Amino acid sequence: MSKRRERIAPSFKDPQALTDARKDNQAHTGEGTYARTGYRELREREREIAEMIGIPDAALFNAGMAALATVIEAENLHAGDVVLCGQDMYGKTKDLVNSLTERGVRVVPIDSGNIEEIRKAIENEKPRLILVEAVANAPQMQVCDVAELSKLAEEAETRYRSEYNPNVLLEKYLVTREYGAAFSLEQKEDILTSIAEFKEGSNPMVLRDVVRIIEGTTQFSRRDAILEVARLTKYLLKEERTSLTVVLDNTLSSPVLRNPLNEVGEREATVVVVESGTKHYQMGKDQITLGVVYSNSAAKLSRIKEKRTEIGTYLQPSSEALLPEQLTTKISEAVKLQATHALALAKLLEGTPGVTAVHHPNMASHKDSDLVQALAPEGITTLFYVIVEDPVRFVEDIKKVAGDAIEIGTSFGHEKTRLLPIPRKGAVRIAAGMEDETAFIRLTESFKEALAHI
Repeated sequence: MSKRRERIAPSFKDPQALTDARKDNQAHTGEGTYARTGYRELREREREIAEMIGIPDAALFNAGMAALATVIEAENLHAGDVVLCGQDMYGKTKDLVNSLTERGVRVVPIDSGNIEEIRKAIENEKPRLILVEAVANAPQMQVCDVAELSKLAEEAETRYRSEYNPNVLLEKYLVTREYGAAFSLEQKEDILTSIAEFKEGSNPMVLRDVVRIIEGTTQFSRRDAILEVARLTKYLLKEERTSLTVVLDNTLSSPVLRNPLNEVGEREATVVVVESGTKHYQMGKDQITLGVVYSNSAAKLSRIKEKRTEIGTYLQPSSEALLPEQLTTKISEAVKLQATHALALAKLLEGTPGVTAVHHPNMASHKDSDLVQALAPEGITTLFYVIVEDPVRFVEDIKKVAGDAIEIGTSFGHEKTRLLPIPRKGAVRIAAGMEDETAFIRLTESFKEALAHI
């Protein structure tokens, strides 16, 4: 590893070189002045991944959860905002999202595979953020119809701009008040400006001008004017909707098998895709954790990168150096091979004695198979779930026969096929490896032999 990769805050030969590096920071190019703001190798990796996805830019983080946390923080959610969250999300993701309730944000669970339920939730809740897994890492493996979801998001944003912007809401509020017609256009603008400042900083002192406006226009007492400002501010903050962001966790597929932005197409919906690159971006190695973010909005991704700098969730040079060379070429080959293996194993296990059900989105038995076959007929994911009577015994029996050819553990995207028993759900997750043809044939024979005795 070169010393340059190890540097966090490099030194410069002269003041001009430092000035140039500062310009690099602002333009997101070059080595920069401090690793947290970006460095040459990181930017090269991000461009490489962006090129694979077919977009201008991407962002890398020190973990999948760090990426997600940064994306959420970049949304600047406030009290009164609503988040729709897939009920089948990764447990730590749900913990993170549910913690937003401490800020006064309301979290509403939804079924990511039920577009009609999502449609009704958008209409009823007017969410600020929707967070779902593109393919759920859960036994039923719900598949989100991204094209339909982006259509709903586009329609919602159009409605927000026309019906729920601050100007319209202020007029609606004033219509309900006897004094409402007394305000001038300038006074209304001052009211909205002060409330917007309060929204950004939560400093009640910025509302003093609003109190004075209401006090002078209505002849309210100071106390009554303060109470009225509180009611008005609460109403505007609760009802205002200026934008809607859709965040998709695409960890199971990666853009190799499914690129959600292709499904969004030209729709004017703001979509951010988050992945735990720990799985598919290091060729089966367990050396680092990694998060990947990309979006159809350059402005949104830029804001996410700014937030990454603020909270320090960037991928550090020592971790970046451990990523494989020719990363995207190797990822494409490995992930496609794993997807092929996963689908082959799913077909092998379907209908096998001792296996109650096989849940793989590409299988005809899956409720979303038609959608999935149109998107990724060769396999949309590198793992699947089986429902069995005794998950622990199922895994033990296969391990006894397969030996070192198979692994037991969490995570996925490894060189060898890996089994994860989930007793509380009566399920086993089977994450396919990247075995060569001979090794994979031996592996399938091990499954057959073990299952014959279950």
